[in-house]
Amino acid sequence: MWKTLWAEGPATYVSMVRNPPASMQNALIVPQDLVQRSTPLLPELAATLDPNLDRIDGKLFAKYFLYRGPEANPPSRVGYYIGALVAQRIAREHTLPEIAHLPPNRVRKELGEQLLEIGREKQR
Repeated sequence: MWKTLWAEGPATYVSMVRNPPASMQNALIVPQDLVQRSTPLLPELAATLDPNLDRIDGKLFAKYFLYRGPEANPPSRVGYYIGALVAQRIAREHTLPEIAHLPPNRVRKELGEQLLEIGREKQR
């Protein structure tokens, strides 16, 4: 899961950054309300995803990355949004070229840390 999250998240984030005034929703494309519907669910989704980052699981992959219709719960393709948010947070400390060249062990560590932080935000 973490490899897909990392492959798709930064790609979405860079698409937004490199195409101003694109919003996160513009970069995500579909569903058109992905950001709006996903934002309140982020802490729970991140908390569920974090302990499963090292798993290969078709159902979990489908839940986070496939388009499952406009009314899917959680919203279709939410993994792209979560990955882009993680990349956006990592970009606070790193340039885009640095992000592109992070070694896999560092990427995995950063993903876990950021997902834990997003998961804790429900407590605030």
